[in-house]
Amino acid sequence: MIAIRHLPTLLLLATAVLASCGESGGKAGAGDSASVAKDSALAAVAKLERPTDVVRLALAFKSGDAFGYAITTVQNVSMARDSAVDKSTQRMTYRYRFDVLAVNEDGSARLRATCLAVTFKGEYDDGGTKKTMQYDSREKNPESKEKTFAQYNAPVGAPFEVTLTREGKVERVSKYDEVLKRLLGKDFNTIKQQARQKIAEDYAENGLQNILQGAFQKLEDRPVGVDSAWRHAWTGNLGFLKVQNDATYTLKGFEKSARGKLAHIAASMTSKYIGNKTLDTGQGIATVETFDITGSGTTLFNMDDGRPESRKTTQTVRVKFYVEPPEELKKMAPDQAKSFWWSQNATMESIVERIAL
Repeated sequence: MIAIRHLPTLLLLATAVLASCGESGGKAGAGDSASVAKDSALAAVAKLERPTDVVRLALAFKSGDAFGYAITTVQNVSMARDSAVDKSTQRMTYRYRFDVLAVNEDGSARLRATCLAVTFKGEYDDGGTKKTMQYDSREKNPESKEKTFAQYNAPVGAPFEVTLTREGKVERVSKYDEVLKRLLGKDFNTIKQQARQKIAEDYAENGLQNILQGAFQKLEDRPVGVDSAWRHAWTGNLGFLKVQNDATYTLKGFEKSARGKLAHIAASMTSKYIGNKTLDTGQGIATVETFDITGSGTTLFNMDDGRPESRKTTQTVRVKFYVEPPEELKKMAPDQAKSFWWSQNATMESIVERIAL
C-alpha cells in the first residue's frame, strides 16, 4: 500500500503551506496548562498599542538588500494501521539568504535565494524498535548519506530565483537547474526529458515554493486597522486528495521594540477534504472517514523594514481511512491482503526567525 503508506508525509507537507499564514503560541497542554497559555496570550495582546488609524501592511524591498531567515518545522506523528502504531518526531531547519535583484513598480520583487544549510533530526519508534537519523549539510558526509537526504539538501549552495508579490505571495521560483542536478545526481542526464520536467515542477512547488512561502507573511492588499480581519481561501491537491484551505488573519496591534515597530497578526486556519468519500488510490480503495487539519498563530511583521520578523504556527492533523486492497492482490496473497483502518494524529510547528548574515 505505497500510496497509503506515504500519505502522512503528503499531509504534513500540505500543512507547511498553511503554516505560511501565521503563528501559534506553541503546544498547549490539557486543563490548567491550556488556560495559562490562553491567559498569557490575551495579556500580551492587551499590552499592545491599538491606534485608530489604518496602515498598509506590505513588503518593502530595494535592489541590493540582503536578509536571511531560518525556517524550522517540527512534526510529531502517530500512525496506526489497525492496532499497530508507529510514532515519529522530525525536526528540520533551512537557513536561507535572500538578495533583492529587482523591484517592480507594483511592489513585487525578484530575489536570489541561497540555501546556506539544512539540518535534520528524526526519531522513530516502529512498534518498539527505535532508531534515530541525523543530517547536517555543513558536515562532511559520505556520498550515500548525501544521496539519502537529496530531497532536502538539493538547494544547498545552488542559488535560484524567487518572485514575490507585494502582499507576500511566492508567485514562482525559477532558474533552479542546479538544484535539480543536485536532486537527481547521476540520473540528471539519463532520465527522460518528460519525466525530468515532471520532477522539476513537483519539486519547485513542494520542495522550494512551499518552504519559502513560510518565510513571508500573506498580507492584505488594502489598508487595515486594529481588529481588521482578512481571509485567504484556496483549493489544492494533496497527493490524490482534493482539499479546501481557509485562513483568517487579524491585526491585533503594535509593539515598539529595538528591532522596530512590530505589527502582531493573529491567524486561524483549517483544511478540509472536499473530494469523493471513496477513492481509488491506484493501489487500493480508500474510504475517507476523518479529515481535519486546524491551526492558529501570530506573526510579528516589522513595519520599519517591511518584512516578517518572526512567526510560529502550531497545527493538528487528524485523518482516518478504511483501506481495501485490490481484488487481484487479494487473490495473490489472501492472508496478507486484508482490509484495514489507517489513521494519523499529528502536530506540526513551523518557526520562522530572522538571522544575521
